[in-house]
Amino acid sequence: MYNSFSPRILIIDDHHIVISGIKLLLKDRFPLAQVEGIMNVKNVFSKLSADRFDLIILDINMPGSDTHNIIHTVKESYPDTKILVFSMNAESVFAKRYLKLGVNGYLSKEASDVRLLDAVSKVLDGGRYLSEALVNSIAYDFLEGKSNNVVESLSDREFEIMKYLIQGLGVKEISQIVSLHHSTISTHKARIFEKTGATNIIELQKIVELQ
Repeated sequence: MYNSFSPRILIIDDHHIVISGIKLLLKDRFPLAQVEGIMNVKNVFSKLSADRFDLIILDINMPGSDTHNIIHTVKESYPDTKILVFSMNAESVFAKRYLKLGVNGYLSKEASDVRLLDAVSKVLDGGRYLSEALVNSIAYDFLEGKSNNVVESLSDREFEIMKYLIQGLGVKEISQIVSLHHSTISTHKARIFEKTGATNIIELQKIVELQ
C-alpha cells in the first residue's frame, strides 16, 4: 500500500541503535521514505526549520530535553507534521497526557516491530494510534466520569516536572531544562507531592509505577 508513498520521517532519540533499527524497519515498509535521525535535541528546531517532515517519532526522555516545548512548537509552527511518541515511560501514566498535548500516537518501546509499523502507518494515514489497553482506559474514564490515576490530577507543568523528578534530576537541573527559576520548580515539586501523597522521590516513583 505504501510502496508508492514517500513520507519524510524524523526520528528524535538519543540512542544511535534505536534510530538505526527504526530506519531499517521503515525503509522495508516504505521503500521511498526519507528517514533521518537526530540524537541532540539542540538541533531539533534548526532541522525542522530547514526541512519539512510528515512525521516525527519522538523519545520523550532525551537528556536535557523540554519535550512539552518541542511538542507545542511543532503543533504551533508545523501543524501538518504528525508526532508519534515512542517511549519507555509507562503508557498507563503518560499516554493520555501526551495525547492531550496534541501528539498523534503513543507507543511503548517494548512494542513489537509489527506494532511500530502499524502505528506509523495509522498516524501517516491521518489517524491516531492507541493501544487496546489505552482505549479501554479512556473508555473507563469516560464511563466513570473520572480517572483512577492520581497522576491525572497534576497540571501539565507539574506532570512535566514529575517526569524529570522520577528520572532522578534535581531541582536546579530541571530549572535549566524548562527555563524556570529553581524556587518555582520547588513549589511545583511540593504540589506534586501533595497531590500524589508522596513524601519523597522514591515514593513518587512507586506511585507512578503502580498507576
